[in-house]
Amino acid sequence: MILERLIDDIYSAATQVGGMRAAMRAVGKAVGADSSFLFSSHSPDSPDAILLGVDMAQEQVDRFSGHWCREDIWAIEAGRRQLMRRGTVIIGTELVSEREQFSSRFHNEFGIGAGMHRMLGSVIADGAGHGGLPFTNLCWYRGAGEADFNPDEKRLLCQVLPHLERLLSIQFALQARRCGGAALMLKRDGTVLHHDPQAGPMRIVGGKLVQLGEDSSPSVADALRMAASGGRSTSCSASAAATACGGPCCRRARRISRATLAPAPRRPSR
Repeated sequence: MILERLIDDIYSAATQVGGMRAAMRAVGKAVGADSSFLFSSHSPDSPDAILLGVDMAQEQVDRFSGHWCREDIWAIEAGRRQLMRRGTVIIGTELVSEREQFSSRFHNEFGIGAGMHRMLGSVIADGAGHGGLPFTNLCWYRGAGEADFNPDEKRLLCQVLPHLERLLSIQFALQARRCGGAALMLKRDGTVLHHDPQAGPMRIVGGKLVQLGEDSSPSVADALRMAASGGRSTSCSASAAATACGGPCCRRARRISRATLAPAPRRPSR
């Protein structure tokens, strides 16, 4: 299934360098987008904190953050309708008519060159303290001559958006705190989604974690307990606790937790 595969791809990328880029490209392929853009340009406090264009020229990213974010017709209308809040997922033509878009300075002097003819947008974080993220938009685009995004593609984005938010918060926290140790990512039932090679020896049976090395901390029992409760490891503050997308067509996100393993002190030899 497309949704299950996307969710697995997202969490497989969570601790990898460039993981957000890979996840954005995977979702873009699923919704038939040509490019995507993750940006905090509309954040009142941290407008330059996050700027990541995928399959988009860096020149266009710089032009948007330098000026055109202030004339972003979709963001202006979303703000007017009080839709610039976490969990919003919307198609560009639900905000602005084609006639208004195609006659705007934003479209003619920037959007055409940037390949932003069609837009499927979201608010992945609203700066209200969720995961330590600033206000951040995540949008996908199609170029000139392409059909508009459709309700099924919007629905798919609604379903994966909470997982993308969790991916971003994990990567943001890891980068900000430079958390040590190795990463082990589990579903609530103990199924292993990802583990770093540095995590050391472990036993996995039927895809589920059964045993960790005796020098690992936390223990396998504690790791499974954290996963089942949606909690987080005390050795790293990057949390993957469950969230729910606030958009009108979203379903509650499947709960997945992240435990971070750090080598425990070796027992002194007798």
